[in-house]
Amino acid sequence: MPETGYIRDELDLKFLFLYVLSNAGGPVSFDDLLEMVAIDEVANYMECADAYYGLVESGHVEETGGKAAISQRGRDALKAYDNRLPSSVRRKAQQSVMKTAARMRREACVACETKVRGRHLVTSMSMSDGDDEMMRLELFVVNRSQAALLEGNFKANAERIYNAVLDALLKDYTVEDEKPTSFREE
Repeated sequence: MPETGYIRDELDLKFLFLYVLSNAGGPVSFDDLLEMVAIDEVANYMECADAYYGLVESGHVEETGGKAAISQRGRDALKAYDNRLPSSVRRKAQQSVMKTAARMRREACVACETKVRGRHLVTSMSMSDGDDEMMRLELFVVNRSQAALLEGNFKANAERIYNAVLDALLKDYTVEDEKPTSFREE
């Protein structure tokens, strides 16, 4: 690791992992954890992986179902060396955790799947508020490529699509368009 920033060695990186996991609010995937610790930008993927798996082997981090959580041993170590990480690093880590947690909550509220129903291919897309389903769209599609496009667009724009559907459903279609349908000379 280069000698820049506040994360200077593997031990600093391990404490950063423990600090992030202690603030994550629950088990997270390795990829999400990497996103949250990428605040000092001095450790590469291999250094992060080595530090992480070192914490797993030592019992400071527990892995269950592909997700990681800080163990009691990790909490004790973090508490004993609370000042190991400067306050600026802790502040950046907390911001990173909040940003990743917000992304994870949003992703958990948007679901898409494509299934064969009878002779048809149907793409189902839904959005919830975390508790209740707010909208579900089911559309026949012509092939898997079209299904993938629908799913990708819905995942990226679920809120905008919800608002567009709501606008379309609330529109007063009884009001005629003021524009003339044809021009005639008088």
